[in-house]
Amino acid sequence: MYCLDTNIIIEFFRGNAVIVRRLNENKNISTTTLNLCELYKGAYLSTSSELQIRQINDFAKRSQF
Repeated sequence: MYCLDTNIIIEFFRGNAVIVRRLNENKNISTTTLNLCELYKGAYLSTSSELQIRQINDFAKRSQF
């Protein structure tokens, strides 16, 4: 199991090929609620907040806490 930090999750959203491949190979991932709070804060401050919030929600559905 991988417990991902905010930086790794952001790289996943940006499409970093290495990160995307590794996370797609391993379906057993987790993160913390603090990391999600950081992601949501950044999304709400962004100019493309709707897209980013959707990405975070989709990511949260496949993660364990």
